Amino acid sequence: MPDQLEQKNRSIEQLAHLKETVGLDSLKRIEYIDSEIKNNQNSTKTTFPVFIGVHNYLRMHFSAYYNWHIMPNANVINLFAFNFVIFLFALLIYDTLVF
Repeated sequence: MPDQLEQKNRSIEQLAHLKETVGLDSLKRIEYIDSEIKNNQNSTKTTFPVFIGVHNYLRMHFSAYYNWHIMPNANVINLFAFNFVIFLFALLIYDTLVF
């Protein structure tokens, strides 16, 4: 346990030293680049693994598709739209069966 505490203290000291030597602007730039990398990695994921090949093909060939999936909330909007279409489809089937 004391080793972990010493490691944390050392990493905090190293971070403080880095902040002094590199400067705050550089750290903000690093954080921005890090967030862009995270967004790019998240944009390669799909909810349904069946669509990985199609998703990667569309990302590579269509910039609008790529830019859409870079947005952090694109997955939530896609799932909402998917569920809405399924609901409409179920409503259509119900309407044709009942009446």
